[in-house]
Amino acid sequence: MKQKNEHNIYLFLLLRFLATLAALLLAQVVFALSNRLLFSVDSFAEWMGILWGNIRFGVATVALALLPYWLMMLLPVKGRFGGPYRVLAETIYWVMTAFVLAATLTDAAYYSFTYRRLSSEIFQYLTIGGNMGTLGPKFLLGYWYDVLAGLALFLFLLFTCRRNNLARPKRKNDKGGWLPFVVGMFLVALATVGGFQPRLLMERSISNRYCQVQNTPLVTNSAYNIFYTALYPSFVDYQFEDFDSKAFSPVVHASATQCRPQSHPMWAVGGGRMLVSDSTNSGDTIRYSNVVVILLESFSQEFMGCYNKNGESYTPFLDSLARHSHLYNGRSNGKKSIESIPAVMAGVPTLMECPLLTSRYLYNDYTSLPSILKRYGYSTAFFHGSYNGVMCFDTFCYNIGFDRYVGKDQYDERFGEDVDFDGAWGVFDEPWLKFMLDEINQMPEPFFVGEFTISSHHPYTVPDPYKGRLKKGPKPLLQVVNYSDRALQSFFAAASKQPWFERTLFIIMGDHPGCVVTRDYTGLDGSYCIPMMFYLPGEQARGTHSNTIVQQTDILPTIVDYLGLDETTVCFGNSLFQHHEGWQIVYGNGYYILNRGDRTATLMCSNTSHPRERHITGRPDDVRLLLSLVEQYNQRMNDNQLTVK
Repeated sequence: MKQKNEHNIYLFLLLRFLATLAALLLAQVVFALSNRLLFSVDSFAEWMGILWGNIRFGVATVALALLPYWLMMLLPVKGRFGGPYRVLAETIYWVMTAFVLAATLTDAAYYSFTYRRLSSEIFQYLTIGGNMGTLGPKFLLGYWYDVLAGLALFLFLLFTCRRNNLARPKRKNDKGGWLPFVVGMFLVALATVGGFQPRLLMERSISNRYCQVQNTPLVTNSAYNIFYTALYPSFVDYQFEDFDSKAFSPVVHASATQCRPQSHPMWAVGGGRMLVSDSTNSGDTIRYSNVVVILLESFSQEFMGCYNKNGESYTPFLDSLARHSHLYNGRSNGKKSIESIPAVMAGVPTLMECPLLTSRYLYNDYTSLPSILKRYGYSTAFFHGSYNGVMCFDTFCYNIGFDRYVGKDQYDERFGEDVDFDGAWGVFDEPWLKFMLDEINQMPEPFFVGEFTISSHHPYTVPDPYKGRLKKGPKPLLQVVNYSDRALQSFFAAASKQPWFERTLFIIMGDHPGCVVTRDYTGLDGSYCIPMMFYLPGEQARGTHSNTIVQQTDILPTIVDYLGLDETTVCFGNSLFQHHEGWQIVYGNGYYILNRGDRTATLMCSNTSHPRERHITGRPDDVRLLLSLVEQYNQRMNDNQLTVK
């Protein structure tokens, strides 16, 4: 096909702009198709709204990402038609265009795990995420179809741009002037902010203009979200001037020791402490139960027969354990592993764009389980089979009071470097849990242990002895879920022979849900469903199954009440022993969401936007609770008032 020489530089730049926009919109189509199970568009009008929103955000993205290119090409200088100046401008164009397309296509694969568009924190996350040099090629191979889509789009753009070549003007003195430069840059600026407004576009422009809350990620794109969150850092620094959160304080909890419901099944064996005879001193002393909290990487209710009655089960051991446990309708407070530890161990969700562990709030003083339990004589340790330092887990664990953090470094010290290494994240679950059991046996009672498994994660590798022996499903994650279930079976079989086993409360939950298999687990409620299991070996025949929503931030006050500790805690959850209607709070894509299962309240008020720019839906009592939680979160995080003084 014959190449067309364009002598009008302004027409050339317009055609270049439109070609780049077309490539970005096609990348958005790939994103929508890759995540089609996660969205539900109700009407043709909503589709039209999504299309118009894509065009508006796409125009802003192309204008912002290529700002240096437009500046260089609009300046009335000779070099823009050829030579080193033009080579530099074209290099900037292709590098930034590749970035824009790569960001959106990365989310085509990544979004199903996080339910959030990429933001600027991804660059920090990559530096604390483990062995990224090894993981990078595995991700590319695992999502080869998105890589092919990216190459196809890049070739499309390359072909389109080469068809429209910029030639020198026919008249030697036709270099343009400063007026076209000023007009051109004004139009670029106008496109960047999306019209006549002082700020960039963001989710606040989506809420009631283009689509439903759950479909907002179909409108914006990943590159724009990265630029926006880099320009407007995520700080929780505002209050609602028309709302008095002090009149409604759901985050300070007094112990339920004096008013605990004795009929609650978890009190059947006397609660979490007992009086025992002390042979060395007169009278009795209090012995507290041991507590082990196990976080399972990427475990969803959808994968388990004890929850998913009509579907396939990949967790036969946990299903059997559920028959002797107290099973609740679990909810995660986020969609990333890095968000789960502060929620579980300190009762604090991540209600901002960046994870708490990569924010300026990492070193705040938190009410936490290890800090509380140490005052009652507990030895404490956190176990994670990945690299020490991954996702700042060790830093946070030490900050909130754990005596020890045990990671891959400690495993390597005992068994040799990279023994039982999965090739990506760390030590396979089965040998790691055996190692953890040996370490627990050396801890004095009472003890509090946190454990975070790693094997049920991309790139979905299993030890050689298990290859061909595990149950597979429509998603590769399901095979490694089955492996982790077997690893837990081996751990509990060995732990049951230990003298401390009968005196231990085990709490087992997912850190966040994994990939979605069916539409039953999508939407504002289903997409956060995780297992939540309380196992008490002393009452093996007394399992119960409750539909009460229990979020990760409920764990801290529940353990405090179970042990009968006289404590007042600051946390964004509730104890199971205090009468309350279960709820869950999360933040994502510019929305705070309060979920009660059968209904939700939403607050569109990105923590990078002005507090008055908000849109609220929900019942008045739900909205009141949501506003109070958000405002107190903002106040307490900034004032470092997350402990009871």
